[in-house]
Amino acid sequence: MTKATFYLGALVMGVWLLCTWMVNISISNPVSAPPRYVKDSHLRSSGRNEIAERKDPNFPLRNKKDGPIKIEPQHLLNYEKKTPSSPYYLPLALHPVKKYKSRHYNMTEYCCQMTNDPIIHHGPRIDCPGMCHTHHACAANSTYPFKSLAEKEAWKLNDILWNKKKSGGYEQLKESCDEKTRMLHPSFAWCLQWFWDENISNYTAINEVPKETDDKLINKTIHDINFQKISKYSHQNIHPDQSSLPPPGCSLITEGAGSGSYQHLLLFPSAKLAICGIYKVGSTQWLQFLRFVLGAKDYQSNPHSKPDVKIMSFDKLRRDLQIKILNDPEWKFATFLRDPAERLLSTYLDRVAGKDEIQTGWFRKSYNLRKRPSFPEFVEYISRNRTHCPFRQGSPTTDRLFGVDWCADPHWRPQTFNCGLSEFLPRFSYIGSLDKAETQSRELLEEVGLWDDFGKYYHWNVNKSENKGFECSLFPPELKVGDTLIGFQQRPQAKNGSRGDSASDTAYGHSTSAQSKLVKYYTPKLMETVKRLYSHDFELWDVLKVENKFLSGSELAVKVSSQCQRRVLTMSNYEQ
Repeated sequence: MTKATFYLGALVMGVWLLCTWMVNISISNPVSAPPRYVKDSHLRSSGRNEIAERKDPNFPLRNKKDGPIKIEPQHLLNYEKKTPSSPYYLPLALHPVKKYKSRHYNMTEYCCQMTNDPIIHHGPRIDCPGMCHTHHACAANSTYPFKSLAEKEAWKLNDILWNKKKSGGYEQLKESCDEKTRMLHPSFAWCLQWFWDENISNYTAINEVPKETDDKLINKTIHDINFQKISKYSHQNIHPDQSSLPPPGCSLITEGAGSGSYQHLLLFPSAKLAICGIYKVGSTQWLQFLRFVLGAKDYQSNPHSKPDVKIMSFDKLRRDLQIKILNDPEWKFATFLRDPAERLLSTYLDRVAGKDEIQTGWFRKSYNLRKRPSFPEFVEYISRNRTHCPFRQGSPTTDRLFGVDWCADPHWRPQTFNCGLSEFLPRFSYIGSLDKAETQSRELLEEVGLWDDFGKYYHWNVNKSENKGFECSLFPPELKVGDTLIGFQQRPQAKNGSRGDSASDTAYGHSTSAQSKLVKYYTPKLMETVKRLYSHDFELWDVLKVENKFLSGSELAVKVSSQCQRRVLTMSNYEQ
């Protein structure tokens, strides 16, 4: 073989190998449709249905733990056609809308009545009880705030919403609410569903573990309990009509005052998440986030009178659906608690001594106060006892301030009187603390599948000076290239490297910085009074404040109640 023949053969072989390699590349990576994701076998083998993202500079960073989302030009193009799995996706609530040119605009041009609102609104203003900049919610065939027609048909609202006194269940519910609200201080059973007796269809206080059992032995045994195994006992046998608390739906009778334990239980149907939104513990932010998830473009507005959040209120549902949700293990219940002393001070600084003269004036008028009370005077007012609920009295009187009891204003009503916490505490899978909301809110939303599609895109950007007087009809944020989406209740990074305020600190008109003012406002004697008034709230808080993670209601119940401790030992024996 000559050298020429050898070199020619080598050249032909090299060309053939190069062509084969190029063909393989073009098949696996077609130019017309570059793949975004590649299946990863080690993720599939672990039993998790996940996909690993390619390191492709053509796609934005998503599902990353190390930073918020930066708005790029592609985010603002063809946004209506993108799904959550698409590159540069934006939730519906962030889609831009046409802005008015003058502050004096026609309200009805931007706000309308939601098609599925059960209440017809009359009057000159539609901004607060209506949907603003979200006209798809007002179309004739709209299913909003539901994701589908099937979800809408399954969501049964109480007939009392349409016609109170002619509704079949009105008198029965009214009688039950009147009877239960006379009990100003309901009992704290904490784990009532663990004591259901099938034979008599009622709750009993049978303690199957002898009382003389050594407490040290009980505490030692409690540490060995697998709470996951006994979780089935926590979301069954929940019958609110058989408990001492006012039943669900009382807010439909009293129109909010002396409302009932479940008025502030907020529902996310798509994720089967029930959030107990306790006043002065970030409830406004959760209402706004719910509207963000639903697709309301005015989600930054004051949410408390909006029709979509009212429909997603547990208290508005028909009784059979309420009982189903309470006892359905697929529904996860969660709440956040706050230092009771800090919460009470925040209430005073916001509602009584705040800078908003309209709000503080309304407070003084509602309670017939001639002047603004000092914080010690306010505590002295609410520490007085009373013998009945005054919420149906026609004229405002100062004695409506009296009492830290069931009928207290929800801003200073004990946290444990909300959403059945005082009786059905184990129903809650996630109980966190407000001072850890940044990490725990994200953890919760990741657990229920709301973080990747909504939570991390949440954006809060309200210029309060520009929007003064327009709290009910705020536009969605006007996103620009380079903007950063911080995420729900996340704390932004300031330019100087420090951490800024979180969303929970900067809600529209609610920031009071109460935590930093505790020493200024509280004397030792005043703190002792508040601890006595909110003793049950402090029982939970003293356990929760030292935890960096969520606790389940079952874990909390056995830490604060010896009766629940003994009962859980009995249930653990059943499972062995």
